[in-house]
Amino acid sequence: RRFDRASLFQPADISAYFDESADVRIDGGDVFKVRTARGATRGRGCASIAALCLHGCALSGASFALFARRLADRGGENFRVDAMDLRGHGSTRTADDRDLSLDTMAKDVADVCARLYRDDDVQVVLVGHSMGGAVAARVAQLDLVKNLRGVVVIDVVEGTALASVRGEAMRAAVASRAKTFATVADAIEWCVRVARTTSNLESARVSTAHALVPSGGSGS
Repeated sequence: RRFDRASLFQPADISAYFDESADVRIDGGDVFKVRTARGATRGRGCASIAALCLHGCALSGASFALFARRLADRGGENFRVDAMDLRGHGSTRTADDRDLSLDTMAKDVADVCARLYRDDDVQVVLVGHSMGGAVAARVAQLDLVKNLRGVVVIDVVEGTALASVRGEAMRAAVASRAKTFATVADAIEWCVRVARTTSNLESARVSTAHALVPSGGSGS
């Protein structure tokens, strides 16, 4: 059978995984992209339990697309899964996208939580992958989010977390990425075959485009 590279690495529609997408503006003018997958009914009512997902370095909240959809569907109508683009990543824009220090990103998460979960009855669980896990742990350590009921960390090692405090490791990782791609399909193929940011092709197809900016733009 002929290998159809063009079809294999075509981007997928993220709306099949997330029900909503919002730009959350916090004091000072920083704007954070947050995508939401809601429970079985996919309604817009108030949820009583929220899982906020924090992605790894050089990725975006879209990297949680498959996880968010499946978790939300299992969680029921009072459950929501949110995935935010951390500063310097994806569609989030801040006054200083290069400030990737752990304390700065922890405060970002707290500010976004204050906007998203204004109802005192909402119970919050942070789910962090790699860099996001270090951020989640720091948020819990500093007690920045009210009604925080749990922290889940995935693929976090102590050395990574310690380096993140200064932001040096995170800036180096961002700087080491490929700078340009001719097409989104090329970027998807690079993520799967070269960078190995994910071995799941479906995840790469739905998330990669959201970690890129058009030529001539700025950001990650």
